[in-house]
Amino acid sequence: MPTESQLCSVPTLVSLNPWGHSAMMISARSVLLCVALMAPAWAAAYIPDADPVKVSAAVGRRLGDVACASSFGVAPSDIRTWRYRSKNSKEPVRADVICQPDSSFKGMLARYRVECVLRRANWQCDAAVRELLVRTDAGVVKVIPNDVSLQRTVDLVLALAKIESFESQDGVRIPIRDALSEGCWLWSTPAPDEVEARCGTSGIRVSLGGGQGEAPRIVSASWVHP
Repeated sequence: MPTESQLCSVPTLVSLNPWGHSAMMISARSVLLCVALMAPAWAAAYIPDADPVKVSAAVGRRLGDVACASSFGVAPSDIRTWRYRSKNSKEPVRADVICQPDSSFKGMLARYRVECVLRRANWQCDAAVRELLVRTDAGVVKVIPNDVSLQRTVDLVLALAKIESFESQDGVRIPIRDALSEGCWLWSTPAPDEVEARCGTSGIRVSLGGGQGEAPRIVSASWVHP
């Protein structure tokens, strides 16, 4: 089984560290969409002002090859093609691609997610991001760790899966466990032992604890609106 350092050494489309901070250098538009939707998964079906687009089998095969096969040596497991709704007939077809898992961390599968755009009959793809499928009591949680280590990612998600809800400073109950079903994006914070998580419409700051054996705990939580 690959170690965390081995997982981190797998090349991406632009030779960036897939688990490191540089892997967040996907297109600015993609980041804004994901933040606005409060979901880690590329989900074209839920993008406002967008319509699904059916492409030919040949075009789909080329997309799978560019996004997954030629880059990571695996087949795609899911492809969604779509186009922004616009009066401009030249708006390009875009694609959200999930590749088959290619490695694991402590038995939890890891895979690439890629966003591509069709220009002049050629698929051009942004840098892929890594997604870890964390098994919890609440089910499998899709997590994009970004610059958070794999072990911290697993510890954090397992802890959140045991929490039903958390009361915010203004007295609102923020769902925690249910929010995990929508997947999570993680980011490091200036505080070395704290991580920011966005799971669905829940924004959660978690302290991973500095002492040995200290369990992660929620520092704060709030609703996050598009």
